[in-house]
Amino acid sequence: MNRHAKTVIALMIAAVGFSGSCLSAADPAPAAAKAPTAADLARAEQAAHIKSLDERLRSGKPEDEQQAIDELKTWLSDDAKSAKDAPDILLRLQTAISNPKRATDALALAQLVLPKVPEERADQRRELTSMQIRSQMRLKQFDAGMAAYKKLLAVEGPGQLHQLGEDLQAYLFAGQRYHDVEDLSVQLILAKPEDTPRVEGALQTQIKAFNLEKRYDKALAASKQLLWVSTMPHTGEALLAVARQLALAHPEDKDIVEKFRQEQIDGAKPTTEPTDVVRTSAVLPQIKVDATPYEAAVKDIVDGDYDSQMRLGNLLLLTDKPKEAKVAFETALALSMDKQGAASTAAEGVARSIRAQDGTVGRANAFAMSVSSGK
Repeated sequence: MNRHAKTVIALMIAAVGFSGSCLSAADPAPAAAKAPTAADLARAEQAAHIKSLDERLRSGKPEDEQQAIDELKTWLSDDAKSAKDAPDILLRLQTAISNPKRATDALALAQLVLPKVPEERADQRRELTSMQIRSQMRLKQFDAGMAAYKKLLAVEGPGQLHQLGEDLQAYLFAGQRYHDVEDLSVQLILAKPEDTPRVEGALQTQIKAFNLEKRYDKALAASKQLLWVSTMPHTGEALLAVARQLALAHPEDKDIVEKFRQEQIDGAKPTTEPTDVVRTSAVLPQIKVDATPYEAAVKDIVDGDYDSQMRLGNLLLLTDKPKEAKVAFETALALSMDKQGAASTAAEGVARSIRAQDGTVGRANAFAMSVSSGK
């Protein structure tokens, strides 16, 4: 009798108990204990087996761990179990298996089980495919991992895979797969373009990848997009990013950074009166951005609700269309009264659009101050 069967029997004995001898004559006779069915026994045996495997996989003893892996592969290869129970069994053991040192085993197990999971069990397929992709990245199988990610992306859409995409970037950087990082950054933006802090993070990652490839013109364009889309409190950081990229992209022009710095100083004063002169940037309009990755997403937005208009506003900023973005944010602002905190977010969107129209912050700051004062 193996250890799992013994555990199951012990659990069954404990469940039945030995309380009958303690009853007094006045006590009613206990109802007869219901005998466990074959299904009950099977479930208990499976639970005990999974617990035993989990303990051995976490034991820190290489011999026990390998024995558990081999046993699990044999168990999941059983056709009678695989179609029904294997995905659940593997996912319940996922944490124990997903040790980076076990990437080869995790990949083999995921690939063993995945073909047997029906299409309608989408959540299990997504989790097991994510397990496969992470294992491929750990094993530096970057082409296979990215191919599997793109295939999953086509089925699930970027919104479901945001965390997986962020996790993959670290592996891609380590493998110097900078072009994949850049593509992945676009997918992360498209996953939720209305989430401005996440969009900022994706653009910063993209800039880093472009710089590591020495594609300084691309990094400069991405820094302009970062300036356009950044929250107002992050304007200073975004301006510094543009200045750094100007120096890298135009090493022959010794004056361009100073020119940019001076026009930002001149344009920082809030314009509160109609007669105030709006000082705009002459440098920023010369930086051309690639709108192509976001154009389809802009066209796909047809709803006029608050969330859709916030999404549209950020996408239009990324495509360097601040005038149209301002209209979208103003629409969102008009729709924001029923959503807690939405009015301030939409109003900041309007301010960000003004900042992008001018290339300086004076008029945008004036608008922000007028909103905060209720004027």
